[in-house]
Amino acid sequence: MLTYIINFEINNTFEQWSKIYDADTNKIKSFGITPIFRGVNQTDRKKVLVIMQAEDGVLDRFMDENHETIEASGHIIESTQIEIYLDQC
Repeated sequence: MLTYIINFEINNTFEQWSKIYDADTNKIKSFGITPIFRGVNQTDRKKVLVIMQAEDGVLDRFMDENHETIEASGHIIESTQIEIYLDQC
């Protein structure tokens, strides 16, 4: 299982973006993705952080198949930065 730290900017309000994100939670889970956290930057309300867990390749497939919906939510795709962490002892 991989943990994804996803930073991006939005072109609307966090309230508008999160309403769409929250409505898609079941769809996200149906891909085998576990949403852990979503939040907005305290000083820059256009910056969003999302933390998810999924098997390798699953998040990429979700984003490819749902590109239009993600963009329509206000997510500025070009601003996306993803860090991937392993849970290894």
